[in-house]
Amino acid sequence: MKSPQFDTIRRYSELLLKKQIELFQPQTIIFANGASSAHHRKAFFPSKGELSVCSESGDYVADGIPRDHLWRFRLTGNIQCYRIQHPSSRSKEARAARQYLVNEILAKRADQPVSSGGAV
Repeated sequence: MKSPQFDTIRRYSELLLKKQIELFQPQTIIFANGASSAHHRKAFFPSKGELSVCSESGDYVADGIPRDHLWRFRLTGNIQCYRIQHPSSRSKEARAARQYLVNEILAKRADQPVSSGGAV
């Protein structure tokens, strides 16, 4: 973020990320970034105002996960998104939040029926 070219990098990162979402049509996205750069993702995908594309936001504080370590939201109404600390964060809380998320995703996948005849 300290690069003199950061505005250009940010602009192309946003375009590339949005194009990947359009082409790959993911059902789930995990945004793994540090707290100092989370505002860039929020600018790419606003949750307030008439340009809002995020809804159903929530955290896992009731499950013992600190607010800044894991939260969820829906992007464009149909993509389940999660925000965790970047994997380089080695704190006990960050590791616990990542493991909690892995367990939650695996549990949701186990509850989904397997389709017959189609690619998964």
